[in-house]
Amino acid sequence: MNTFSINGGLCSASDAVTINVNATPVVDITSLDSIYCISEPTDVISANLRGGVFSGPGIIDSFFNPSTAGRGRHQIVYRYVSPPPGCISYDTAYTYVDTIPVARISGAAPQYCYYDSSVALTGLPVGGTFSGSGVFGNRFYPILCTPGTTSTIVYSYLNPISGCADNDTFLVRINPRPTINFTGLDPQYCVYASRDTLTPIPTGGSFSGPGVSGNFFNPSLAGVGGSYNIIYNYTDPLTGCVNADTERTVVNARPIVSYTGLNSSYCIYNSSATLTGIPAGGLFSGPGMVANSFVPSNAGVGGPYFITYTYTNPSTGCVNIDSQSTRVNPRPTLDILGLDSQYCIHSMNDTLRAVPSGGLFSGTAMSGNIFSPGT
Repeated sequence: MNTFSINGGLCSASDAVTINVNATPVVDITSLDSIYCISEPTDVISANLRGGVFSGPGIIDSFFNPSTAGRGRHQIVYRYVSPPPGCISYDTAYTYVDTIPVARISGAAPQYCYYDSSVALTGLPVGGTFSGSGVFGNRFYPILCTPGTTSTIVYSYLNPISGCADNDTFLVRINPRPTINFTGLDPQYCVYASRDTLTPIPTGGSFSGPGVSGNFFNPSLAGVGGSYNIIYNYTDPLTGCVNADTERTVVNARPIVSYTGLNSSYCIYNSSATLTGIPAGGLFSGPGMVANSFVPSNAGVGGPYFITYTYTNPSTGCVNIDSQSTRVNPRPTLDILGLDSQYCIHSMNDTLRAVPSGGLFSGTAMSGNIFSPGT
């Protein structure tokens, strides 16, 4: 209240003015996140009282752009002016912009054969997780994948503080074994059989096993035995994957063959000799043979004559022979000496001899080698 004096008197007057003192408005930034990833899209921010102005790194009007703000801790200010009398109020909020972690995979190769051993995978930064076909934990198992396909290995990393994440992808080709085979090997052989040529598909591999030399199988080198494994090994020049084709064969011995009944020599006039083959079922051949009988007169004087027994094993087809020799001798030429063409009954005895010597005389009036006319 104001008091005034007029003309030195005691007159007075008063005036009263009412003044409003307004409180500072309370403002609050309500929609700014505490953490952003630098790759996130622009965010709309707001406050409890509309009409103010935002300021700070990355702010355009009421939008906050993390990539414009850049990595680091940023102060965002909201300035608000109330309607008249225009009281001013501020709110300050802080946010942190973090960069995107760069995820990386190492330890895997671009391709594997499906039978290869597992490999350890390494992911950076440490602490992420692996996923994908053939992945178990932090190992990659080619054998769990389908041959002929491509496996995608993914490493996912999430920053535990900022929540910013990244993935790295690695493609792995899973190669099958090459398709191979070979021909030219019989299921069984006789030990004396000629060598066989082995033909591989595709070419470029190598053969191994008993009796194998280069791409030939030689039964005589393998020797008589049970089942032999002949193996063709091949490595695909493009993928490095290997495969093997195994075929089996048996090398059989010659059958044990003999025969009996053939003498070492015969006289031309001797009867036929029956021959017996062991085992039975073979065939005889040679001079003088009729079926399984040797007929000296058919062979004729001479020799040595080779008589052969040929036998084929019915289960293996292997053949063997037994060959023996004999001779056919002629009748000997005899000449009696010392015998006259006629005698008198009283003639003396004659001593006879023969060429060749060593035989026996017989006949009327013979005693030993003495011929007695009187007798």
